[in-house]
Amino acid sequence: MTDTTIAIPKILHEFHGKTATPWNITATYLAGTIAAATTFWVIPPELSFWPQLLLLLLALDIGGGVVANFSRGTTRYHAKRPTLRLFFIAPLHLLHPAILIYLFPNHILFVGCNTTFIILAAYLVNYLKRYETQRTTAAILLLSAIALNFLFSEALLLLSFLMILFAIKLILAYGVRWKSK
Repeated sequence: MTDTTIAIPKILHEFHGKTATPWNITATYLAGTIAAATTFWVIPPELSFWPQLLLLLLALDIGGGVVANFSRGTTRYHAKRPTLRLFFIAPLHLLHPAILIYLFPNHILFVGCNTTFIILAAYLVNYLKRYETQRTTAAILLLSAIALNFLFSEALLLLSFLMILFAIKLILAYGVRWKSK
């Protein structure tokens, strides 16, 4: 792929940075589409149209964020804004689990435990100064988050899928300050 970059509209800087490669933009939206398509196939049929649409948009955002948070443009943008970085980890990302709890109130313990672990893990990884320590710690914490999903065997498959994506997005992709040239 080429290293050609394009300017990103200001409204999308938090998601793509100020510049991004065409491939990173394509990959971000492709990942979001894959997450939304997967969600579409496992949405509980008893949910009405609006909750289904909300879940699809949530999956699109989380799935796209998994890839966007690995991209050079997003990494550079947030590396230069440490306060924004801290805001993005918890206050902003508490909206995702709040939506899941609203839609699936019987699974509040599952979503709550996952969210607490994921947010704390992302802050811990972000706090670490050494790049190598960040990457290794993020990998261990991500594995722990995935394992946590299997301890809750009664949870919906859809919730496990979204929480695992959420863990990858925040702990590994966003928590680590990936080096970019």
